[in-house]
Amino acid sequence: KWIHAWSDELQEENGFGAVENVIQKTGSIWSTYRQLANQILKNWLAGM
Repeated sequence: KWIHAWSDELQEENGFGAVENVIQKTGSIWSTYRQLANQILKNWLAGM
């Protein structure tokens, strides 16, 4: 819980929260693409 308070303070201080937000969004997009790529690879290998 104290980590949350600390990150909230940081966010107010210098907008670090916005950067963190972008990183999280990029990360979730990346993991979605990675899952998709894994699925395609599995299907391709199964079809060989």
